[in-house]
Amino acid sequence: MRKIKDAYYYNFCLAGDSDYATITRELTLVDLKRNAKYLSFSLSKLADFTINIYRKSKTPAYDTLFLSWESDGIDGRFLFPYKIIDYEPMSDFASVWVGGKVKSTVQIRAFADKKTVVRWVLFLGC
Repeated sequence: MRKIKDAYYYNFCLAGDSDYATITRELTLVDLKRNAKYLSFSLSKLADFTINIYRKSKTPAYDTLFLSWESDGIDGRFLFPYKIIDYEPMSDFASVWVGGKVKSTVQIRAFADKKTVVRWVLFLGC
């Protein structure tokens, strides 16, 4: 690797695929000189995770349901691609459902063998 004049930090971007997450590591010039022959990087494996949401009610509800998730402490909505299939769409916003009948499937990715936390928040209206 050639040195760039006046560059003290180097970014290494490893592009993952559908099975592994993408990472970016920043190393200083000192780190590169010290460990030049023994640099190693690892990518975390991803797993599929599907959430089905079904809500039936005979009376109209004035509530809002928010869904969020994190895997290994990282907010999944911003790190991993996800897909929401709304069979009865109720909102223009991703991961938000407003009252009425809800029938959706959320397909997400999470780190394999890591703790994944799914949070539901339900706001009741008047």
